[in-house]
Amino acid sequence: MPSTPSRPFASHGRPRSSSPRPCTGPPMPSRPGPARCRDASTVPDADASTQRAPRPLAAVPAGRVLVVDDNPDLREHVTRLLVPTWEVSTAADGVEALRRATESAFDLVLTDVMMPRLDGFGLVAALRADPRTRYVPIVLLSARAGSAEEVAGLSVGADDYLTKPFSGQELIARVRANMALGQLRNQIIRRLRALADAAVAVNTARSTADVLQIAARHALSLAEAVRVVVSAGGTRFEADAGGPSSAEPSFVLPLTGVANQPLGELRVWHPTAESTDADEAALTQLARLVGVRMENAQLYEAEHRIATTLQHSFLPRTLPQLPGAVVASRYLPGSADVEVGGDWYDVVARDDDELMLIIGDVVGKGVPAAAAMGQLRNALRAYVLEGFDPGESLTRLNRLVGSTESRSFATVFCLWFSPRTGRLRYASAGHPSPLVIRGDDVAFLHGRALGPPVGAIAGTEYETVSGELRAGDRLLLYTDGLIEDRQMGIDDSLALLRADAARSGEHVADLIDAVVARVAGRPRRDDVAVLALEAVELNRFALRLPADPTRLSVLRKRLEDFLVAHRVGETDLFDLTVAVSEAAANAIEHPVDPVEPVVEIEVRIEDRTVVATVSDSGQWRESTGSGFRGRGLSLIRALGDLSVEHTPDGTRLTLRRVLTG
Repeated sequence: MPSTPSRPFASHGRPRSSSPRPCTGPPMPSRPGPARCRDASTVPDADASTQRAPRPLAAVPAGRVLVVDDNPDLREHVTRLLVPTWEVSTAADGVEALRRATESAFDLVLTDVMMPRLDGFGLVAALRADPRTRYVPIVLLSARAGSAEEVAGLSVGADDYLTKPFSGQELIARVRANMALGQLRNQIIRRLRALADAAVAVNTARSTADVLQIAARHALSLAEAVRVVVSAGGTRFEADAGGPSSAEPSFVLPLTGVANQPLGELRVWHPTAESTDADEAALTQLARLVGVRMENAQLYEAEHRIATTLQHSFLPRTLPQLPGAVVASRYLPGSADVEVGGDWYDVVARDDDELMLIIGDVVGKGVPAAAAMGQLRNALRAYVLEGFDPGESLTRLNRLVGSTESRSFATVFCLWFSPRTGRLRYASAGHPSPLVIRGDDVAFLHGRALGPPVGAIAGTEYETVSGELRAGDRLLLYTDGLIEDRQMGIDDSLALLRADAARSGEHVADLIDAVVARVAGRPRRDDVAVLALEAVELNRFALRLPADPTRLSVLRKRLEDFLVAHRVGETDLFDLTVAVSEAAANAIEHPVDPVEPVVEIEVRIEDRTVVATVSDSGQWRESTGSGFRGRGLSLIRALGDLSVEHTPDGTRLTLRRVLTG
């Protein structure tokens, strides 16, 4: 600092000298008025917010400094010392400085202590209280030398203290040192935050693939790298920020588990050949986090596979079909990152003319829930095969659960159905009520709670309720995964379920498609089990289809269900399916000007003879006899006795086949 005694910077608030300030540079060219110094003319007015000294065009400021002092001469002098290296902005008091600091980012604040409106201590406290300026380095200037004031400044959050008078070299050295420390502090804070964010993201990943993918993305930002590769086993993920990089990685870090066994590798490429110890330290911590989480993910995946295998082993591979009843089912596991639940369903044929439908959901997740589900499923299956009605079966199941050491809780619905009489008997242990679909009418099977979940209350006696299904009626059983939705209440979910069920198609499988379509394509927090029953005529089914070849699949499904229920052998099953499908295809293709574009199919079994009738409301085109066209009737005749009747009302094709079995 200049040693001129008359400089006013030694004591803030001291009256300024009236003598002219000595020049420290060559005089300006002559003009009217007193001579001025050239160096002073390079400093803008004190009200200017940013001070810049001429510098080469290629120079880049090393940082931004905010100088705060109500003494314009001091602001001018400090600015002149700093602008060759830094970009400098000024403020006349703490209030103005606080506004500038919160509107624009600075790398250091250099502030006087004694100022009007808001002094230096108040400015420091305000800057430290604001998240935007909390970590900006602050250096206090004061003419009051003494440890008490220095302690006061440091106690409110200042980083350094510079006492007036000070030399230019000391000022520049303090600014440079504190700015470097501030940059290092900000770098450490950024890395700690990035490491904390990475830890949260990694620890929320369930699968090893997700862990590696998240690790690659966060390692790229954590180390400000240009390329990252994370690999484990046969899985590899890469993140690339673009830009040049060396052929060899800057860091190669192992991913290890709790016992330090190698699980994978983290490779990081920096944009420059030099890397810091801080980079390595941060990446080492990330690699440890990733290794431990990946080990946990592998254990979770192994448990998930065990639970899934166990659960699927208890689900029926095929469903029994009896004359007068068509059954279909669907099971949708929860999303890949969700633990396996305890949902199950079962269909048991009893005495060749009765069906038992069971659906349940064990409280809990993972292997314990899957194992408990298997125990309950097998026990309940044994009770119904012994002939106990639904209520007695659930009562015995509840008694069994209460006697075990690891007590389970489960909702269960158990239903008995006689296709010959259409009678229903059912009982519920806290399970959602099934839906009954009768044409366009969709209602709940029961409107009141019939009993608590199994395992909830010892000694519960479950009630058996009676009902009836007529031919064409359908029943839909489901677990709560179908109706649970965090975006809406349970009443709204049930209303949507009823609306979906009302749009079901010609086959009971279409009913299941209609109700699961809404949940099949979205992430699910729980498993979904759905079981559907349709009551049909014992020895006959009738189908009315649009004259559309794509609807023939419905016919084939209905015909197969009907024939399988009547124990038709594989050869007869195949031949009849081909013959009736071909007859329906002809009825769709050949009619000219049909009264109504529909095809009606009726299939009956009489004394081990299948009689299939296919009708339309138009007149058939004449066959050209060329190629394969018109040969459908020949194929049908080869598979059974065929008769074709043409009337003014349409065409009727009748096929008879005596079953061989």
